[in-house]
Amino acid sequence: MNPYELVDRDDWVRADLARAAEREAYFIAAVVQLSLSHIELTETRKIIKTPPDSGFFEFLLSVLMLGYSIVVCVGFISSDVRELLLVPLLLALGVLGLWFLLTRVPRKAVRNKLVHDIEQAVIACAVARQAPVASLPAHLRTLDHRYRSVEQGILRAHRTAATMSIRSLRHHPARKHAFHVAGALRRDMSRIDAEPEDAIRDLAAKMLTVGERYSRRLVGSLLPQGDLENVEPVSMTRSTLMESAHVTLIILAAIAGALSASPVVAALGIPQDMKGWCVAAGAVLGAICTGGWRRVSRLLELFPGK
Repeated sequence: MNPYELVDRDDWVRADLARAAEREAYFIAAVVQLSLSHIELTETRKIIKTPPDSGFFEFLLSVLMLGYSIVVCVGFISSDVRELLLVPLLLALGVLGLWFLLTRVPRKAVRNKLVHDIEQAVIACAVARQAPVASLPAHLRTLDHRYRSVEQGILRAHRTAATMSIRSLRHHPARKHAFHVAGALRRDMSRIDAEPEDAIRDLAAKMLTVGERYSRRLVGSLLPQGDLENVEPVSMTRSTLMESAHVTLIILAAIAGALSASPVVAALGIPQDMKGWCVAAGAVLGAICTGGWRRVSRLLELFPGK
């Protein structure tokens, strides 16, 4: 085969489907090993069978489009050819690429991430439950890592499910429910060092229930009420303070990006009427590099006109 020949897209699709089938087989084996085959997993298995789409290529395309537009525009402007219609056209393409980066890619990439995180956490539960004593500490550390991703996904479920508008009144009750669900899972996690076999099985059972209900977009009922009795919810105050700290850091990074862009604009000799656009681009890029495009996109939705 010619090494420079492009691989057929159908081969990529078949390889992705094969990997998805392998992941599903590992997942089902873990469920059977934990004696949890009685739990309904219809929607969860549908998602696991589908290869996860990280949105990497769309993200890369958007970044390249934005960067190319800025570079070409600066080249035209520095050559005093601002009257060309190509300049506003390229600016429009850059704005379109940034919009695509901040909106379409995150929704496509993270909507089913919680289900895949739960898949990996359940497999970690099965491995840790049957691990010998000598290797148990390493497997428990892996379970801790997998659980942390699951908990973060649960606390964001009311946003990532994409069933509510940004200003919907349904956010608050769904978020409050998520704090109780996280508290129930933490209660099982805290039991692992005292009664590992039962605690790991109970934790896996709850995560499977959460995954199936999230797959059905039941973000206000991720666990039945019986599992939430006498549960101490995760601190809403602490989570709110952490989110506020993240937002503050993003704002500071945006200010730093804008300040850093000013001397660059002066050094390149960019006209004064374009300086504001370049400073704004520096602010947005600084915010994205610090807080990620998902959090920045949610902040941009709060501005008037969004």
